[in-house]
Amino acid sequence: SSDLVFPVSSNYFNNVTLSLPSVKGSRRITLAGLLESFTSREELDSGLSKQTCFAKLPACVCFHIQRTAFDGGFPSKRSERVFFPQILDMSPFSYGSLRARESSSHNSTRGNSMPPEAVIRSPGSEVKSKGAIYLLKAVIQHAGAINSGHYVTYRVNAGGRWFFTSDLYVEEVDFASVLDANPYMLFYEKEIV
Repeated sequence: SSDLVFPVSSNYFNNVTLSLPSVKGSRRITLAGLLESFTSREELDSGLSKQTCFAKLPACVCFHIQRTAFDGGFPSKRSERVFFPQILDMSPFSYGSLRARESSSHNSTRGNSMPPEAVIRSPGSEVKSKGAIYLLKAVIQHAGAINSGHYVTYRVNAGGRWFFTSDLYVEEVDFASVLDANPYMLFYEKEIV
């Protein structure tokens, strides 16, 4: 058995930009699927490959959904729906998890990947990934076109109540309303264990 070599470089970040799939279609787009794409292995022209992952998970993380596309040289806004969970397990996207999967799949069929729903947890479900569980705290949604529009926010307070805000307008909403939002940005905080 040969030893695997994993040269590593690290970068600090305060947000993560996730790209929508390049091919528009009827496939359901989930935050988990976007993270799967973000952390998937990329084959380089040199015959080498690279892979992005999270070496150390932050206390809070902001996901920015890249919705700007260029069609014929002109910018446009992509409006595909992105589904997101209230509870997010980031362990499948951590360095240790990806390295373990790489080591175990070395000499086996390449291209296996976890299902996009693997990180979605429902409230109250048993979770074993201590230190990698995140709770949704806010959603920013953009309404309008690429060159005009308005941002609105859904935010949870310390008591667990969700609020919709638009400029000076504030209204309490149920969580189903939050899940109906089509996110531009998602904010998660690490669960305190």
